[in-house]
Amino acid sequence: MKKFILLFAGILILASCSNESVVTELEVLANEAVTKSNLFAKGGISVCHKNGGEIAIGEEAVQTHIDHGDAVDRDGDGFYHIDNPCSATDCDDTTYSLDNSCAPANIGDLRAGGIVFYIFEAGDTGYVEGETHGLIAAPSDQSTGIRWYNGSFTTTGATGTALGTGQANTTSIVNNQGYGSYAASLCNDLDLGGYQDWYLPSKDELNLMWENLADSDGNDVNNGPNDPNNLG
Repeated sequence: MKKFILLFAGILILASCSNESVVTELEVLANEAVTKSNLFAKGGISVCHKNGGEIAIGEEAVQTHIDHGDAVDRDGDGFYHIDNPCSATDCDDTTYSLDNSCAPANIGDLRAGGIVFYIFEAGDTGYVEGETHGLIAAPSDQSTGIRWYNGSFTTTGATGTALGTGQANTTSIVNNQGYGSYAASLCNDLDLGGYQDWYLPSKDELNLMWENLADSDGNDVNNGPNDPNNLG
């Protein structure tokens, strides 16, 4: 029997990155880049603390700052990888150009703290014509044994199975079950890569995660982390 475990991977809405918004802010962004280039020129990678203030650090300290929720400017263009008090935000600081223009995300890309596993299409909840939005999975399992409930069997009202219902399900479960250590609460409270809007996927969202990240060749088989099907 085929067995694939991807427990409790949260998903979130992929930030919009439209060329129109880039053009309207280009002059302001360029001025900010000039100001911050001096810091980067001194060596190291520029970091904006989540409470304000900028420093230059070495590569070995980058992950510690990201885990702390700080914003990082890896390419030295003056824009940081998440919302921050120091500058405008790069959609993806590792690939975006100095004028902050951006290319559409693709399935398997690392964005916003996780791995893109679905791009919204016309008719989907969250689809905006001319913009790229989608769903992102946490890059690793957040638990291998956490329970599904908080110790009491209750009617949570979390009945949505379709694309776009995972967030409502998670909110309903947490509101009903309350504080504790269980799957929906874990995703709801997750702070990963500086992002805090994770949630437990619905049935159809989890299926898309399987189809696009774990079964990319469509053969309905995945033999584990080293399977060539894996995109994430």
